[in-house]
Amino acid sequence: MSFDFEAITHGKWILAGEHAVIRGSGALVFPVTDKTIKLSYTRNLSPLKIRTNYINQNDTNINIVINKIINKACNILNEPFDDFTGEVYIETNIPAGIGMGASAALCVAVARWFEYLNFLQLDQIYNFAKNLEDIFHGKSSGLDIAGVSTNSGVYFKQGVTNTIHSAWQPNWQLSSCNETSPTAECINKVKKLWDSNEKLAKALDLQMGQSVEIAKMALENKSLNSLAMLQEAMQLANACFEQWGLITPKLAEHMQQIKSAGALAVKPTGSGGGGLVVSLWE
Repeated sequence: MSFDFEAITHGKWILAGEHAVIRGSGALVFPVTDKTIKLSYTRNLSPLKIRTNYINQNDTNINIVINKIINKACNILNEPFDDFTGEVYIETNIPAGIGMGASAALCVAVARWFEYLNFLQLDQIYNFAKNLEDIFHGKSSGLDIAGVSTNSGVYFKQGVTNTIHSAWQPNWQLSSCNETSPTAECINKVKKLWDSNEKLAKALDLQMGQSVEIAKMALENKSLNSLAMLQEAMQLANACFEQWGLITPKLAEHMQQIKSAGALAVKPTGSGGGGLVVSLWE
C-alpha cells in the first residue's frame, strides 16, 4: 500500500541524567532502533480517520493517546480537528510505560506530519513535539524528544544536543522488570523532595550531573580505566534513584538478579519506579 507521507521514529534509553536534566543538568541518551513508530498518511477528502496497529499490546490505549496528541496539536495551532481529512495509520512495537520513549516518539511523528501538512517549518518540529509531550510529563525537558529523534547517542543539556563520539563500545543490556514506570508520579516525587529537603535534592542533582560527565569522559576516551569509570558513573546515577525513592521492591529484585548474574553495574533508565533497567557487563 502506498502513502503520501511516512514518518518513522524510534525508542530511546537514558544512560544518566534523569530528573536532574529538568533543572539544567546534562544527560546521555541513546536510540533503540529496533523499536519504532511508523506514522503513515494518505490524503483524501473524507473526515480524518486514525487506524493503529500496536504490535503485541492493546490498541485501545494508543488510540486514546494519539487523539490527545493530535487534539493538542490542533489547539496549539488553532486549527479545528474537524477540518482535517485523510487517513492516518500508526504502527508501533515500542512498549508503553517502561521508559523507552513511546510518548515522545509519537509526539515527534505527529509533529513531522504537521510539518508535512505545512503547519510547521522544519526547525519548529523539536519545540512543537516538546510542547505536545507536556501532556504526559507536565513539563517536558526535551530529553526524550531528542533521544527518539537521533540515530546515535547524544549529550543533551538545556535543549542542546551534541553527538557522543564513543571511542569504544560498552557491553550494555536492556531489560524490563515487568512493572509500569509511572513517569508523572516519579517526577512529582522528586519535586516533593525539593519541597521537603532542598539541600539533599540539590546534592542529588549535582551527583547525577557528575555521573553524566564521568560517563561521557569514559565513553569518549578509551583507556584501561574507561570501563571502571563507566561503572562508577552508573553506580552514582543509581544511588540517586535510591535516594529519590524511585526503586520499587519489584525493580530492586530485578536489579539484584542482574547483579547476581555478574553485571558490573545496573540502574533504572528513565523515570524509575519500574520499567527498564540498563546493565553493564564485561
